[in-house]
Amino acid sequence: MRNESGASYIVSPMGEITWQSAARLREKLNGLIERGYRTIVVNFADVSFVDSAGLATILAANRRLRSRGGTLMLVNVPDQIMRALNQARLCEIIPTRGERPRSHRIMPEPMSKPTFMRTLSVPCEACRMSETRKIVTELIDGFDLPREEVFDLTLAFGEALGNAFDHGGARSDGACDPGTVTVSVERFCDRVVIEVTDCGCGMRFEQGDALPEASETRGRGIRLMTMLVDSVSIEPKPGGRGTMVRLVKMTDPCNAQQEA
Repeated sequence: MRNESGASYIVSPMGEITWQSAARLREKLNGLIERGYRTIVVNFADVSFVDSAGLATILAANRRLRSRGGTLMLVNVPDQIMRALNQARLCEIIPTRGERPRSHRIMPEPMSKPTFMRTLSVPCEACRMSETRKIVTELIDGFDLPREEVFDLTLAFGEALGNAFDHGGARSDGACDPGTVTVSVERFCDRVVIEVTDCGCGMRFEQGDALPEASETRGRGIRLMTMLVDSVSIEPKPGGRGTMVRLVKMTDPCNAQQEA
């Protein structure tokens, strides 16, 4: 993602976050905040222990980022560290996700026909991205999902939308090549499906494929989306030039049936 308002960054510390190493993490997080990143995800997949200094570092970064209108998120948190975060009550103020099983990503077809469908076609102009994000966020808010699922979906959608406007021709100076970005939102009784289609050069990614190498400015969007939703697929647009990103978030079937 480009370093602009709304851009995201994934930080993946390793080993222990203690008084000996917390300063490095604090320096990293503060540097990202100063450079304008507004969504920072700390990936705990390779973290084995966090002490009070580490917790204080995370809390301070969250406070600083929120003061600038941003969001700090913790993902792939091991059970033992999750208990420490709960005891410190950090989970009440910082979006936190535990380790996710891989098996749930192989999903059958939807249990029913969609109970809600909406499609938007937006000119590929950078000034329209925020407006589109707001519209889709309001749609997702109306699905009566748990707060955590709404957060995950809107953040993953924001990544897909940003990539679509980026690769579809929009530029930060407001100029763009001809084309549109199409967004489709569907609510099934057991899932939410969002598709974002652009007019770019086209690419392919399936759940389980090797993730692209992440550079300072590229390759982080797919990684973040796979952390937030249950299935991510990216493929060339059928019958034309462009790329279609499909995001699937599984939901509680019982709640969805009652809603329908």
